[in-house]
Amino acid sequence: LPKHVTPETIRAVLRGLDYLEAQQADDGSWITGGGENYPVAMTGLAGTALLAHGDSPTRGKYAKAVAGAVEYLVRCATPSGLLTGPGQDNGMPMHGHGFALLFLASVYGMITKESLRKQVGEAIRKAVVLTSQGQSAAGGWTYTPGSGDEGSVTVTQVQALRAAQNAGFLV
Repeated sequence: LPKHVTPETIRAVLRGLDYLEAQQADDGSWITGGGENYPVAMTGLAGTALLAHGDSPTRGKYAKAVAGAVEYLVRCATPSGLLTGPGQDNGMPMHGHGFALLFLASVYGMITKESLRKQVGEAIRKAVVLTSQGQSAAGGWTYTPGSGDEGSVTVTQVQALRAAQNAGFLV
């Protein structure tokens, strides 16, 4: 094992992933424990954690959960490119948008179902455009597209754009 990674650490990570899997809603989102206000953000983050374990939509212990997250987030893609749920992540959709784009771009190359891959690709392309157009004059992003700068939102957008570029999308 790598330095500082103990068998106890591995067990804790697996318990955490098991917990995430058990908390996923039937629609593929994560909305328990406060997540109901931020379903897109929580789903993007939970899906990314499952990907970090090495799972994909078709392989691994958490494949069904990863696939559910993909399908939920694709349904959250709006015509404008904003990835958001019905409540627009409590009126602050750009955090969720960034986490969803990061997850979708990271999982894109693992999607084997052609029709879903096409939908995810279109959602990513539109999300990249919205993110690009939502950047403020000072260079950052905030909770709603184009309205200012906030550090944590800016970080999510930069990470998401990098993941999209890594997946082969024009950024």
